[in-house]
Amino acid sequence: MEEDYKKIFNTKGYSIGFTGTCELRLIQKEILNKFNNQIQNAKYIYVLLSLNTKQTLFSIDEVLNKISSILNDNIEVAFHTDTSSDILINKCNYTIVVAGLDEL
Repeated sequence: MEEDYKKIFNTKGYSIGFTGTCELRLIQKEILNKFNNQIQNAKYIYVLLSLNTKQTLFSIDEVLNKISSILNDNIEVAFHTDTSSDILINKCNYTIVVAGLDEL
């Protein structure tokens, strides 16, 4: 994970990030609302998802696929996940940082 942080801070251009909580099924909409269309112009994106310990790997894969579907092929992506029994089932906590933007 340290290497991912280095890439973010060494990427030229602007960076923006958000943290939040949402329903798993709404993660794609949540990201698009937070970043508008800026995410398509990024060079790097870092995603940390925290899910309930009882969520299946299928749930994680589904969320990651939803996020990947809104990214262009030129964006370098780092996904990390962790679990916590404090998070409600079918919800996730997220941290997303987008780097390498030409403008904000």
